[in-house]
Amino acid sequence: MDLAVHVAVHAASSGGHRLVWLTDLRGALGHALSESSTSDLLGTAQEWRAQTTLSLMARRTRRLLGTEVPGELGGTWPLRVWAGVDSVASALAAPERAGEGSSPSRLVARSSRASVRMSLRALARKGWHWTRSGRAVPPGRELMHDPTNPHSALYPAGGADDAEAFYARVAEQDPA
Repeated sequence: MDLAVHVAVHAASSGGHRLVWLTDLRGALGHALSESSTSDLLGTAQEWRAQTTLSLMARRTRRLLGTEVPGELGGTWPLRVWAGVDSVASALAAPERAGEGSSPSRLVARSSRASVRMSLRALARKGWHWTRSGRAVPPGRELMHDPTNPHSALYPAGGADDAEAFYARVAEQDPA
């Protein structure tokens, strides 16, 4: 479950449009749901405060790759509101056609937060900046240079042992 939520968060933070992230998420969701229940996956997402992100990326994986995704990942009505926002953004500029430039669908994915309310606020802030400057909001210096912040590039992500354990888990899941 941790892997599926982790991949969903990274997929969204990259813009939610890269096929490699969506393919990885499809595999991680398949593995997570074969090992345990949807409620366990949702519990992990709730613990990580990533329900909105998981729901959004699971919907995109279903839509773009035809992945079977349980309806429970759509969840409550606030998550359906965020899904509606994503549908509008995707109609304006489909994620699979987003490329590397700015697009509404990438903006929605990158605005996913712990709750729909927080996501809508982030979308409004980022959308305002984007319409005024024509480009995405740059990350703040305090975020990028704080090694204690889990969102910082300087945050320690483990070591060689953790990397080897990750690669071993990936190799176990690889059907090839």
